[in-house]
Amino acid sequence: MRDGNGRIGRASGPVLFVIGKWYAYQAGQPPSNDLHNLVGSLESTNLAPSVVFAVDEQAPGDCDRAFYELAQRVRPSLIVVHLSLAAAMFRPLLPRVETLVRLRRELCVPIVGVLGDTSRIGFMDLPNAYAPAIDVFDVWDNYEVFRENAFDPDRYRSIFTPQDRRVFHDPGQPRDLDVAFVGMRSSGPERQRGIDCLQAAGITVYQSGGQGDRCLPLAEMARIYQRARIVVNFAEILHDVFACRGRVFEATLSGALLVERDNVHTNRWLVPGQHYASYRDFDELVFVVQYWLRHEAGRQRLAARGRDHVAQHCSAENYWRPLLALAGQRLPLHPRGSLLCPT
Repeated sequence: MRDGNGRIGRASGPVLFVIGKWYAYQAGQPPSNDLHNLVGSLESTNLAPSVVFAVDEQAPGDCDRAFYELAQRVRPSLIVVHLSLAAAMFRPLLPRVETLVRLRRELCVPIVGVLGDTSRIGFMDLPNAYAPAIDVFDVWDNYEVFRENAFDPDRYRSIFTPQDRRVFHDPGQPRDLDVAFVGMRSSGPERQRGIDCLQAAGITVYQSGGQGDRCLPLAEMARIYQRARIVVNFAEILHDVFACRGRVFEATLSGALLVERDNVHTNRWLVPGQHYASYRDFDELVFVVQYWLRHEAGRQRLAARGRDHVAQHCSAENYWRPLLALAGQRLPLHPRGSLLCPT
Protein backbone atom coordinates (compact mmCIF):
# COMPACT_ATOMS: atom_id res chain seq x y z
CA MET A 1 0.00 0.00 0.00
CA ARG A 2 1.22 3.52 -0.82
CA ASP A 3 0.68 6.66 1.23
CA GLY A 4 -0.23 10.10 -0.06
CA ASN A 5 3.36 10.72 -1.12
CA GLY A 6 3.43 7.60 -3.28
CA ARG A 7 5.55 5.60 -0.83
CA ILE A 8 4.92 1.95 -0.09
CA GLY A 9 3.70 1.25 3.44
CA ARG A 10 6.23 0.28 6.06
CA ALA A 11 7.66 -3.22 5.87
CA SER A 12 7.61 -5.48 8.93
CA GLY A 13 10.17 -8.05 7.88
CA PRO A 14 13.64 -9.02 9.10
CA VAL A 15 16.75 -6.97 9.72
CA LEU A 16 18.72 -6.93 6.47
CA PHE A 17 22.48 -6.83 7.01
CA VAL A 18 24.74 -5.47 4.27
CA ILE A 19 28.16 -6.73 5.33
CA GLY A 20 31.25 -8.55 4.23
CA LYS A 21 31.45 -12.26 4.89
CA TRP A 22 35.26 -12.31 4.87
CA TYR A 23 37.97 -10.17 6.42
CA ALA A 24 38.80 -7.27 4.05
CA TYR A 25 36.18 -8.66 1.63
CA GLN A 26 38.59 -11.36 0.45
CA ALA A 27 37.38 -14.95 0.16
CA GLY A 28 39.72 -17.35 1.93
CA GLN A 29 40.50 -14.82 4.66
CA PRO A 30 39.07 -15.30 8.18
CA PRO A 31 35.35 -14.62 8.64
CA SER A 32 34.37 -11.00 9.10
CA ASN A 33 33.72 -9.72 12.62
CA ASP A 34 30.34 -8.55 11.31
CA LEU A 35 29.07 -12.11 11.51
CA HIS A 36 29.28 -12.20 15.30
CA ASN A 37 29.17 -8.51 16.29
CA LEU A 38 26.10 -7.76 14.18
CA VAL A 39 24.34 -10.92 13.01
CA GLY A 40 25.27 -13.08 16.00
CA SER A 41 24.45 -10.44 18.60
CA LEU A 42 20.99 -9.90 17.11
CA GLU A 43 20.35 -13.64 16.85
CA SER A 44 21.29 -14.07 20.51
CA THR A 45 18.48 -11.71 21.56
CA ASN A 46 15.64 -13.37 19.63
CA LEU A 47 14.30 -9.85 19.06
CA ALA A 48 14.08 -10.10 15.27
CA PRO A 49 14.94 -12.43 12.39
CA SER A 50 17.73 -11.46 10.03
CA VAL A 51 18.87 -11.83 6.43
CA VAL A 52 22.47 -11.33 5.29
CA PHE A 53 23.51 -9.74 2.01
CA ALA A 54 27.24 -10.48 1.70
CA VAL A 55 28.72 -7.87 -0.61
CA ASP A 56 31.89 -9.89 -1.20
CA GLU A 57 29.94 -12.81 -2.64
CA GLN A 58 28.32 -10.81 -5.44
CA ALA A 59 29.38 -10.94 -9.07
CA PRO A 60 31.25 -7.84 -10.24
CA GLY A 61 28.78 -5.13 -11.22
CA ASP A 62 25.81 -7.08 -9.87
CA CYS A 63 25.71 -5.81 -6.26
CA ASP A 64 23.05 -3.11 -6.63
CA ARG A 65 20.61 -5.18 -8.64
CA ALA A 66 20.97 -8.21 -6.36
CA PHE A 67 20.63 -6.11 -3.20
CA TYR A 68 17.60 -4.20 -4.48
CA GLU A 69 15.81 -7.39 -5.52
CA LEU A 70 16.55 -9.06 -2.17
CA ALA A 71 15.27 -6.07 -0.22
CA GLN A 72 12.07 -5.91 -2.26
CA ARG A 73 11.55 -9.63 -1.67
CA VAL A 74 12.15 -9.78 2.09
CA ARG A 75 10.77 -6.26 2.87
CA PRO A 76 13.07 -5.57 5.84
CA SER A 77 12.04 -3.58 8.88
CA LEU A 78 15.61 -2.29 9.23
CA ILE A 79 18.68 -2.20 6.98
CA VAL A 80 22.11 -2.24 8.64
CA VAL A 81 25.15 -1.39 6.50
CA HIS A 82 28.67 -1.77 7.87
CA LEU A 83 30.73 1.12 6.50
CA SER A 84 34.09 -0.32 7.50
CA LEU A 85 37.67 0.73 6.85
CA ALA A 86 37.82 -2.00 4.23
CA ALA A 87 34.65 -0.57 2.70
CA ALA A 88 36.36 2.81 2.45
CA MET A 89 39.14 1.12 0.49
CA PHE A 90 36.84 -1.03 -1.66
CA ARG A 91 33.75 1.17 -1.93
CA PRO A 92 32.64 -0.30 -5.30
CA LEU A 93 31.73 -3.50 -3.41
CA LEU A 94 28.98 -1.69 -1.49
CA PRO A 95 25.54 -0.86 -2.85
CA ARG A 96 25.47 2.66 -4.20
CA VAL A 97 24.00 5.39 -2.05
CA GLU A 98 21.34 5.93 -4.74
CA THR A 99 20.15 2.34 -4.28
CA LEU A 100 19.82 2.80 -0.52
CA VAL A 101 17.98 6.11 -0.97
CA ARG A 102 15.52 4.43 -3.33
CA LEU A 103 14.85 1.52 -0.97
CA ARG A 104 14.45 3.84 2.01
CA ARG A 105 11.83 5.81 0.07
CA GLU A 106 9.98 2.86 -1.45
CA LEU A 107 9.91 0.63 1.64
CA CYS A 108 9.90 3.39 4.30
CA VAL A 109 12.70 1.40 5.95
CA PRO A 110 15.21 3.07 8.30
CA ILE A 111 18.87 2.51 7.46
CA VAL A 112 21.68 2.29 10.00
CA GLY A 113 25.35 2.74 9.13
CA VAL A 114 27.88 1.07 11.44
CA LEU A 115 31.27 2.76 11.79
CA GLY A 116 34.29 1.22 13.49
CA ASP A 117 37.17 3.28 12.12
CA THR A 118 36.12 6.93 12.40
CA SER A 119 39.51 8.02 13.75
CA ARG A 120 41.42 6.86 10.67
CA ILE A 121 42.60 9.67 8.43
CA GLY A 122 40.18 10.25 5.58
CA PHE A 123 37.70 7.62 6.74
CA MET A 124 34.83 10.05 7.29
CA ASP A 125 34.58 10.63 3.54
CA LEU A 126 32.73 7.30 3.37
CA PRO A 127 29.89 7.97 5.86
CA ASN A 128 29.57 11.51 4.53
CA ALA A 129 29.08 10.10 1.03
CA TYR A 130 26.32 7.80 2.35
CA ALA A 131 24.67 10.46 4.54
CA PRO A 132 21.74 11.01 2.10
CA ALA A 133 20.59 7.44 2.81
CA ILE A 134 21.50 6.83 6.48
CA ASP A 135 19.15 7.65 9.37
CA VAL A 136 21.53 6.68 12.21
CA PHE A 137 25.29 6.16 12.28
CA ASP A 138 26.54 3.88 15.06
CA VAL A 139 30.10 4.68 16.17
CA TRP A 140 32.05 1.82 17.73
CA ASP A 141 35.49 3.27 18.35
CA ASN A 142 36.43 6.87 19.15
CA TYR A 143 33.45 8.93 20.26
CA GLU A 144 34.93 12.36 19.52
CA VAL A 145 36.92 12.48 16.27
CA PHE A 146 33.90 12.00 13.98
CA ARG A 147 32.36 15.26 15.23
CA GLU A 148 35.07 17.25 13.44
CA ASN A 149 34.18 15.93 9.99
CA ALA A 150 30.63 14.52 10.05
CA PHE A 151 28.06 16.36 7.93
CA ASP A 152 25.35 15.87 10.56
CA PRO A 153 26.81 14.82 13.97
CA ASP A 154 23.33 14.66 15.52
CA ARG A 155 22.72 11.50 13.48
CA TYR A 156 25.64 9.73 15.16
CA ARG A 157 25.16 7.39 18.13
CA SER A 158 28.24 6.65 20.25
CA ILE A 159 27.68 3.06 21.32
CA PHE A 160 29.44 -0.07 22.53
CA THR A 161 30.28 -2.94 20.19
CA PRO A 162 27.51 -5.56 20.59
CA GLN A 163 28.52 -9.12 21.45
CA ASP A 164 27.02 -12.57 21.06
CA ARG A 165 26.79 -13.92 24.61
CA ARG A 166 26.37 -17.43 23.27
CA VAL A 167 30.07 -17.09 22.39
CA PHE A 168 31.47 -14.63 24.94
CA HIS A 169 30.42 -15.72 28.42
CA ASP A 170 32.01 -16.94 31.64
CA PRO A 171 31.78 -20.73 32.01
CA GLY A 172 33.21 -20.53 35.54
CA GLN A 173 36.09 -22.88 34.77
CA PRO A 174 39.69 -22.75 36.10
CA ARG A 175 41.89 -20.11 34.47
CA ASP A 176 45.30 -21.42 33.45
CA LEU A 177 46.60 -18.36 31.55
CA ASP A 178 47.95 -15.50 33.63
CA VAL A 179 47.80 -12.80 30.95
CA ALA A 180 46.46 -12.90 27.40
CA PHE A 181 46.24 -10.59 24.42
CA VAL A 182 44.44 -11.58 21.22
CA GLY A 183 45.27 -9.34 18.28
CA MET A 184 48.00 -8.06 16.00
CA ARG A 185 51.08 -6.76 17.80
CA SER A 186 51.75 -4.39 14.91
CA SER A 187 48.39 -2.59 15.08
CA GLY A 188 48.62 0.59 17.15
CA PRO A 189 51.57 2.26 18.87
CA GLU A 190 51.13 0.62 22.30
CA ARG A 191 50.84 -3.08 21.62
CA GLN A 192 54.37 -4.23 20.90
CA ARG A 193 55.95 -2.05 23.56
CA GLY A 194 53.36 -2.94 26.18
CA ILE A 195 53.79 -6.68 25.66
CA ASP A 196 57.60 -6.28 25.65
CA CYS A 197 57.47 -4.43 28.98
CA LEU A 198 55.35 -7.16 30.57
CA GLN A 199 57.61 -9.92 29.30
CA ALA A 200 60.75 -8.04 30.42
CA ALA A 201 59.26 -8.01 33.94
CA GLY A 202 58.96 -11.81 33.85
CA ILE A 203 55.22 -11.89 33.12
CA THR A 204 54.11 -14.56 30.66
CA VAL A 205 51.78 -13.11 28.02
CA TYR A 206 49.81 -15.50 25.83
CA GLN A 207 49.50 -13.67 22.53
CA SER A 208 47.83 -14.97 19.40
CA GLY A 209 45.48 -14.07 16.62
CA GLY A 210 44.68 -10.82 14.91
CA GLN A 211 42.90 -10.61 11.60
CA GLY A 212 46.04 -9.59 9.78
CA ASP A 213 48.13 -12.31 11.46
CA ARG A 214 47.16 -15.85 12.38
CA CYS A 215 43.49 -15.25 12.98
CA LEU A 216 41.88 -17.56 15.50
CA PRO A 217 38.46 -19.11 14.99
CA LEU A 218 35.90 -17.20 17.06
CA ALA A 219 35.29 -20.04 19.51
CA GLU A 220 39.03 -20.42 20.12
CA MET A 221 39.41 -16.70 20.75
CA ALA A 222 36.55 -16.79 23.27
CA ARG A 223 38.14 -19.80 24.94
CA ILE A 224 41.39 -17.87 25.47
CA TYR A 225 39.46 -15.11 27.22
CA GLN A 226 37.70 -17.73 29.34
CA ARG A 227 41.06 -19.24 30.35
CA ALA A 228 42.80 -15.93 31.11
CA ARG A 229 43.01 -14.35 34.53
CA ILE A 230 43.87 -11.00 32.93
CA VAL A 231 43.29 -9.72 29.40
CA VAL A 232 45.33 -6.66 28.44
CA ASN A 233 43.96 -4.24 25.87
CA PHE A 234 45.79 -1.35 24.25
CA ALA A 235 43.37 1.48 23.56
CA GLU A 236 45.74 3.84 21.72
CA ILE A 237 45.12 3.25 18.01
CA LEU A 238 47.03 6.30 16.73
CA HIS A 239 49.37 8.64 18.58
CA ASP A 240 47.26 10.13 21.41
CA VAL A 241 44.06 8.83 19.78
CA PHE A 242 42.16 6.22 21.76
CA ALA A 243 39.17 4.00 21.09
CA CYS A 244 36.86 1.59 22.88
CA ARG A 245 37.12 -1.64 20.90
CA GLY A 246 35.13 -4.86 20.98
CA ARG A 247 37.86 -6.60 22.99
CA VAL A 248 36.73 -4.56 26.03
CA PHE A 249 33.37 -6.32 26.05
CA GLU A 250 34.56 -9.73 24.81
CA ALA A 251 37.06 -10.03 27.66
CA THR A 252 34.81 -8.76 30.45
CA LEU A 253 31.84 -10.91 29.40
CA SER A 254 34.18 -13.92 29.40
CA GLY A 255 35.05 -13.29 33.06
CA ALA A 256 38.66 -12.11 32.64
CA LEU A 257 39.93 -9.00 34.40
CA LEU A 258 40.40 -6.29 31.78
CA VAL A 259 43.55 -4.19 32.14
CA GLU A 260 43.56 -1.17 29.84
CA ARG A 261 45.00 2.32 29.65
CA ASP A 262 42.70 4.85 31.27
CA ASN A 263 40.72 6.64 28.53
CA VAL A 264 37.43 8.49 28.24
CA HIS A 265 35.99 6.16 25.61
CA THR A 266 36.16 2.96 27.65
CA ASN A 267 35.18 4.96 30.72
CA ARG A 268 31.92 5.81 28.99
CA TRP A 269 30.85 2.23 29.78
CA LEU A 270 33.16 1.02 32.57
CA VAL A 271 34.49 2.67 35.71
CA PRO A 272 38.20 2.06 36.40
CA GLY A 273 38.71 0.36 39.73
CA GLN A 274 35.12 -0.86 39.76
CA HIS A 275 34.79 -2.76 36.48
CA TYR A 276 38.35 -2.95 35.13
CA ALA A 277 41.92 -2.09 36.13
CA SER A 278 43.46 0.93 34.43
CA TYR A 279 47.00 2.17 33.93
CA ARG A 280 48.56 5.45 32.75
CA ASP A 281 51.98 4.39 31.45
CA PHE A 282 53.95 1.22 30.85
CA ASP A 283 55.55 1.18 34.30
CA GLU A 284 52.09 1.29 35.83
CA LEU A 285 50.92 -1.41 33.42
CA VAL A 286 53.56 -3.76 34.80
CA PHE A 287 52.71 -2.82 38.39
CA VAL A 288 48.94 -3.28 37.88
CA VAL A 289 49.31 -6.68 36.22
CA GLN A 290 51.75 -7.91 38.89
CA TYR A 291 49.46 -6.66 41.66
CA TRP A 292 46.35 -8.45 40.41
CA LEU A 293 48.25 -11.65 39.69
CA ARG A 294 49.31 -11.65 43.35
CA HIS A 295 45.81 -10.87 44.68
CA GLU A 296 43.62 -13.58 43.17
CA ALA A 297 40.56 -13.11 45.37
CA GLY A 298 40.46 -9.38 44.62
CA ARG A 299 41.05 -10.05 40.93
CA GLN A 300 38.07 -12.39 40.87
CA ARG A 301 35.82 -9.82 42.55
CA LEU A 302 36.82 -7.01 40.19
CA ALA A 303 36.47 -9.23 37.14
CA ALA A 304 33.03 -10.39 38.29
CA ARG A 305 31.85 -6.81 38.76
CA GLY A 306 33.02 -5.97 35.25
CA ARG A 307 31.35 -9.05 33.79
CA ASP A 308 28.03 -8.40 35.49
CA HIS A 309 28.07 -4.71 34.65
CA VAL A 310 28.68 -5.31 30.94
CA ALA A 311 26.08 -8.08 30.84
CA GLN A 312 23.48 -5.71 32.28
CA HIS A 313 24.33 -2.36 30.71
CA CYS A 314 26.12 -3.24 27.45
CA SER A 315 23.99 -6.17 26.38
CA ALA A 316 22.97 -7.01 22.84
CA GLU A 317 19.37 -6.28 23.87
CA ASN A 318 20.33 -2.75 24.92
CA TYR A 319 22.09 -2.27 21.61
CA TRP A 320 19.31 -3.54 19.35
CA ARG A 321 16.10 -2.37 21.03
CA PRO A 322 16.51 1.35 20.16
CA LEU A 323 17.36 0.50 16.55
CA LEU A 324 14.45 -1.89 16.16
CA ALA A 325 12.18 0.79 17.60
CA LEU A 326 12.99 2.92 14.55
CA ALA A 327 10.82 0.57 12.52
CA GLY A 328 7.81 1.93 14.37
CA GLN A 329 8.59 5.59 13.68
CA ARG A 330 7.40 7.72 10.81
CA LEU A 331 10.51 8.59 8.82
CA PRO A 332 11.16 12.03 7.36
CA LEU A 333 11.48 12.06 3.59
CA HIS A 334 15.22 12.69 3.98
CA PRO A 335 17.51 11.65 6.86
CA ARG A 336 18.22 14.50 9.23
CA GLY A 337 18.78 15.19 12.89
CA SER A 338 18.56 12.51 15.54
CA LEU A 339 15.98 9.72 15.57
CA LEU A 340 17.55 8.29 18.72
CA CYS A 341 18.20 9.86 22.10
CA PRO A 342 21.96 10.37 22.57
CA THR A 343 23.64 7.42 24.30
